[in-house]
Amino acid sequence: MSSESSPQAAGAAAPDRFSRDPPSPSAGPSAYRTLLPTLPTGKLSENALFLHGDPSARPYGVEDFASALENITDLRAIECLGPFQYNHVWRVTFRAENEMEALAARTEIVVKGRRCLVINPHQREVAVRCIGFHQGCLTN
Repeated sequence: MSSESSPQAAGAAAPDRFSRDPPSPSAGPSAYRTLLPTLPTGKLSENALFLHGDPSARPYGVEDFASALENITDLRAIECLGPFQYNHVWRVTFRAENEMEALAARTEIVVKGRRCLVINPHQREVAVRCIGFHQGCLTN
């Protein structure tokens, strides 16, 4: 099932960035399969970002993500850090919205020497389709 038909693709994530399809062989060693559960929205995800680690690097621990985050943001700004689902999807909740900006500006970080996607559930990407009108269709 591709993420284009999932509710997640319509809201928080771009379909091509978070594909559930296996990576192509030409994608290289840093590519991995993205297993992304439905993420909460609204008050449940206020001031929160999600980190999607490489599933082949499981199990992950708090220290794995904390060491990666300390180079990006002040750890005292983090209110909560813990696994969300599957142990490779982690939730980072910040004390205030402005404190999560440094991490939200990134698309990925490195955790345990592997690629880890940064997912902002509040980010909305909209596709606009422009339909051209023929000259005869417009009236005065």
